[in-house]
Amino acid sequence: MDPKIMRDFRRIVKKTFTSVADQAQVESELQTFRNKEGVWADAGDTAELNRQKVTGGSWHEMYSSGAPLLCKLAMRILSQPSSACACERNWSTYEFIHSPRRNKLQPGRAADLVYVFSNQRILDKMKKPGYQQEVVPWRNRWEEEEEEEDVAEDAAEDGAEEGSAAEEVDGGDTDDEVDADDDE
Repeated sequence: MDPKIMRDFRRIVKKTFTSVADQAQVESELQTFRNKEGVWADAGDTAELNRQKVTGGSWHEMYSSGAPLLCKLAMRILSQPSSACACERNWSTYEFIHSPRRNKLQPGRAADLVYVFSNQRILDKMKKPGYQQEVVPWRNRWEEEEEEEDVAEDAAEDGAEEGSAAEEVDGGDTDDEVDADDDE
């Protein structure tokens, strides 16, 4: 696994779990997860199929029963938005509520109104007929790294082939040599 990812993982584990025993347990549970041992060995093909169909948090709720600390950490991490859209939407709502017409609002009161307004929009969206929660399929980071390495190796092989083809092209007569032959 990438050393930077593991360093960041350990940093998050230390912030989330204050007990050293819990930190060691989470790292042990991560290792069994990566090796598909324990509860994940029994999950089999259904876990593989469901990772494309359910959210990461729901997946861990279903399949991480034997690793409660890792499940807790995964739920916390996977509940974080992966883009700035939520922040931008929040600022847009704040701008709407705290308009020049309503500029006498205290910051705390404005923040409370943004909270209520945003949550009401979410509830309204969920109550609409045909609402379906968006599922973003997730992949294991180490699988992505292996694919990136394969692509890099293929690109290096293609580059080597192009280099030998360029040498073959350069080996022929140049335009100057051809023109000199024509003048004679």
